[in-house]
Amino acid sequence: MTFTVTAIILGLSFLAVYGLSIAQRDNANNRFLSILISLVISLINIIITQSIRYLSIYERDYTTIKYQTSLAFKSILASLVNSIIIPIVANRFIKNNIYDKNGLADDIFMLGLTNAFVTPILKYIDGYYFYTKILQWLKCKPSSKLYLNQMELNQYMTGLDF
Repeated sequence: MTFTVTAIILGLSFLAVYGLSIAQRDNANNRFLSILISLVISLINIIITQSIRYLSIYERDYTTIKYQTSLAFKSILASLVNSIIIPIVANRFIKNNIYDKNGLADDIFMLGLTNAFVTPILKYIDGYYFYTKILQWLKCKPSSKLYLNQMELNQYMTGLDF
């Protein structure tokens, strides 16, 4: 199951990088597309790591060491394919450009910069935390039905009539 989901995510990553590489080939003066390709690869690496971590819980690993080894192997393999193989294929066969402007060297340089700055920042931004805070805020809004039901319950429990 984990390999299937990872393969699907890698396929989507290839399609995204493929489309951006075609756009980059047609518009050779645009550096923004190199940055966008590296951002897509970095974000997909994070998505792959999180999905592998989530799906590995449901595997039948009998020891913690086997679970950790399996998790590390899958995460490293998927990240290597996404960060190395996909850009090489995109630059060699789609753009036929290795060393020129917006070629493989540019894409790998931008990927290195993205991994140095964006990935650590994204590690500190916890999406689930913000999701729960938004839900808590929505539940406490006076226009929310949950809030009104809680007020009615408080009135009933205390006997106060507002």
